[in-house]
Amino acid sequence: MQTRMERIQQQRAANKMKFYKRKGFLWTLITIGILLISIVGYYGFSVFRFLQGIHTPQNGSVAQAAPTWTGTDRVNILLLGVDNRNNDPHPRSDSMIVVSIDPVTKTARMFSVMRDTWYKIPGYGFEKINAAFSLGGPDLAMQTVSNFLQIPIHYYVKTDFQGFEKLVDAVGGVKIDVEKDMDYPDDGVYDILLHKGEQVLDGKHALMYVRFRHDALGDFARTERQRKFLTALAEKLKTPGSLVKLPSILETIRPYVDTNMQIDDMIKLGSLVSDVNMKDMKSMQIPPTDAFVINDNMNGMSVLIPDVYKCRIAVHDALGMTDVVEKPGDDQYPLEQTQQSTESLPEPKRDDPPPQPKPVSPSKVDSGSSTLSESNTGGKVEKNPVPQTNTNDVTTQEGTSQNTTSNGTKPTGGTQNNTSQTPENGTNQNGTSHGGNQQNGAIPNGTPPNSTQHNQ
Repeated sequence: MQTRMERIQQQRAANKMKFYKRKGFLWTLITIGILLISIVGYYGFSVFRFLQGIHTPQNGSVAQAAPTWTGTDRVNILLLGVDNRNNDPHPRSDSMIVVSIDPVTKTARMFSVMRDTWYKIPGYGFEKINAAFSLGGPDLAMQTVSNFLQIPIHYYVKTDFQGFEKLVDAVGGVKIDVEKDMDYPDDGVYDILLHKGEQVLDGKHALMYVRFRHDALGDFARTERQRKFLTALAEKLKTPGSLVKLPSILETIRPYVDTNMQIDDMIKLGSLVSDVNMKDMKSMQIPPTDAFVINDNMNGMSVLIPDVYKCRIAVHDALGMTDVVEKPGDDQYPLEQTQQSTESLPEPKRDDPPPQPKPVSPSKVDSGSSTLSESNTGGKVEKNPVPQTNTNDVTTQEGTSQNTTSNGTKPTGGTQNNTSQTPENGTNQNGTSHGGNQQNGAIPNGTPPNSTQHNQ
């Protein structure tokens, strides 16, 4: 017969196990939810680390405190992928993704901020936006992105190369149909060598797959592969075999993931994510394709000069926000001071080698058309088409699809700059070819469908 103390200990053990299972369930919701609603650069975004207390800004950071999320209003999360292969104490973020979830409509949107965007970092002046992390840590990165898009950023989640590899290995690898041979040398440590065909990728080879961008479509094809892989990874995490191994998976990746969320934040987010319809999730590149120009020699660097006002309007429209969009002040780098160059490339076909660039005059670029967005149009700002990118209509990995404009005509081909930030032939994040628009000196790279635009 059990003594009273034995019964108490047994009950405590049962309660502890129940709580542990509850935490595991929440982690599963958060893991699967975020994987499905985000592109995390070349990082497989995993789960949030159990952290007590609020993150403290690095010494010298001029960042403001993050806004408080009540659990009932929209929540915005900044996902940071950090390339720290050289153990740099102040690495730049290689990937900056904003995931926005609306608890009222049960919808989510994702905004991928191009890392070479030239924007004013508080306390430091104009830099590539991914420098904010190295200059002031995640807090300054949150504030910089918040200033840029004019939306509050409540939380951040950070991981790195090792975190991605560990997660994939912990689930036993992920089956992927590699769409082409991939070969690229990278310092002998992170070389990329993959062969075409369906295969189970371990962490090392999965990292190769999601990092590869050395083809005709560059970063745009890479982000498409990332979506493809993250979806497959999320499906693997939902299998009974992975759920059984969840405690060990969490312990494996825990050292590689950092966040400013506390336990109660995770509980609220986990409950919210479970209600989000992932099939309706849409994503957008920031700056949109008609809202930036290229400067090929900004202190020896090639950067994207964004039209900050257009970027803000695009984001607010996508989120259905009806507030007045503020025009930028001294955080808008003069667009007329940029140096522009363009190239026009033939439309690449799947598995074809990258075509050779053929320079053309910017004045000969054709104008394209765009259709109107489904986003809220009840704002106080007068609106015209602004591009958005929809991840739901992707049917091929690196191919292109036929699209028509609102009047039923096929769009003309866009143009390509001579940097790696934009794809050849005006291709959006989905690898879909569209016509290009040229406004305010912007170099068109193709205008995605379902878009809205505002006049300044």
